[in-house]
Amino acid sequence: MTPGFCALLTCVLDPKPWHGDGAAQLMKMARITPKSYLCPRVKEKPDVSSGNVFSPAWEHAPWTDDFVDIQGEDSGVPPPRHSTRMKLMWDDDALYVGAWMEEPQVVATIKERNSVIFQDNDFELFLNPDGSNHQYYEFEVNALNTVWELRLDKPYMHGGSEHSERVGMRGQGNLRNLESGILVDGAVNDPGAVSKGWGVTARFPFADLIAQGHCKSPPRQGDVWRINSSRVQWRWEWRVEEGKGSWQKIEPEKGEDNWVWSPQGLVNMHVPDMWGFLRFEPAYAAPLPTSPAEEACWPARKSLLCARFLMPDYMAGNGGKLPADLQELGVQLEDGFESGVVARDNLPGGYEVWVKTPTGQSTSVRGDGLIFPTSVFQ
Repeated sequence: MTPGFCALLTCVLDPKPWHGDGAAQLMKMARITPKSYLCPRVKEKPDVSSGNVFSPAWEHAPWTDDFVDIQGEDSGVPPPRHSTRMKLMWDDDALYVGAWMEEPQVVATIKERNSVIFQDNDFELFLNPDGSNHQYYEFEVNALNTVWELRLDKPYMHGGSEHSERVGMRGQGNLRNLESGILVDGAVNDPGAVSKGWGVTARFPFADLIAQGHCKSPPRQGDVWRINSSRVQWRWEWRVEEGKGSWQKIEPEKGEDNWVWSPQGLVNMHVPDMWGFLRFEPAYAAPLPTSPAEEACWPARKSLLCARFLMPDYMAGNGGKLPADLQELGVQLEDGFESGVVARDNLPGGYEVWVKTPTGQSTSVRGDGLIFPTSVFQ
């Protein structure tokens, strides 16, 4: 059975009187295990200003799977209309990301940097190097190479806020030496053109990620980061009114499509627990359905994910009482795992939930979703 799947599934399939919104959201995530990508080192530095992920510098990097709907392949939602794939590489200085998006009608309307780019069709990247769920980076870009960068102090569901120049925080969110480029096979904003698609390449310097508080040091071979990528896709049409033409969204009230590398289960990219695993490799290696890095840490993290979503339900239904451990929440732990819940008045939510593996590794989560080394045994 997929590591950690049992813990998540059991706690929501056995209904409890106190189950609420948290349990309902967990049900949507229960069938999903985050994907893994084994990231090779750069052999030849790519020209990221070109937007060309098909250049020789990228040949040795494996493609990801085609992106799927954010809710997952078996969610009942129609599959993406157009293919999206991504490649990643790294060297001592930066992470390199390249993507290709099939698109017969390439539309982009936003030209001002650090605007809300997902109001256009876009490509997005999310990075959480330390896997803490906090202080993560988001990058969005459209086919005009208009970029929005931001840092999230924590997920929006836990009261998180955007730190970026868009909201007047000068120097916040932006990677000083970020580079990106766009390649369009066809034309942008031409209602008479039938295009093949558009690509993006980008370079994310580790020194800038450190300076913005996303990580403390560059990655080393074998390190694992949490990462995901999204493509936001609206339906557009060219309308001529009073002799003037413009691109308009078709039925925008129905919302956009969200196609992602590693499905979230929820229509919400801001659940970093569900992002994929990126492992830094020495050279080319084909991506596997599950990597050793994932198998080592995912069972414990998935148990803590259960706690994060079920604790508010449990406390609301039991007069603010804390459960003794995860089993009281209905979470079935992996063999040899232990868990507990400790009241912590000084922590958000007033508690710390910990999980200890058979090898003695201990990890905790608190009420605002922060994953951190367990303090109970220290």
